[in-house]
Amino acid sequence: MVPRPAEACGLDRRPVLAIFPPSAADPGAKELALLIQARATQVLLTTDRYSDVHLKQVLAMAGREGLDIENLDPKLSDRAAKLLGAERVAWGALERN
Repeated sequence: MVPRPAEACGLDRRPVLAIFPPSAADPGAKELALLIQARATQVLLTTDRYSDVHLKQVLAMAGREGLDIENLDPKLSDRAAKLLGAERVAWGALERN
């Protein structure tokens, strides 16, 4: 068995996580969604248990593949994760109550 590059260096491989900004209806909520995504990424990275896909990579992939990240569903989010090489994905929606 040939070791993977990370294992060959004695490093533990961390799962790759893609965090999508939550979808939002109005411009103010969209700004909040980006802040939530940034904070969620920061919090998860401090655990040192995950590698992340940068938001710019997420947005570029969505534009290139014609995926509307504002209207993700489980099937589309799985496709997006595979396109990004992510093993896990987080997404959601902001709602005004």
